Amino acid sequence: MKLPENYGFNISNCVQLEQQKLLGLKSHDFHILMQDLLKIVVRRVLPKEVARVLIKLSSFFKILCSKVINVELF
Repeated sequence: MKLPENYGFNISNCVQLEQQKLLGLKSHDFHILMQDLLKIVVRRVLPKEVARVLIKLSSFFKILCSKVINVELF
């Protein structure tokens, strides 16, 4: 996934494959995971009904946390 400069983080530095964990992330990194990367992961892993709900929830929070809120999106 290509992100704007200084928007994301280098996730490869935080991944520990042996323990299957992400370590050393900051709050902004988790924010990016929840709003952007979660959509990609759940689409392939979870059943369609569950994935659809999580993607809508993630999109809702992305809109809610944005600097400008467009009321028409709700």
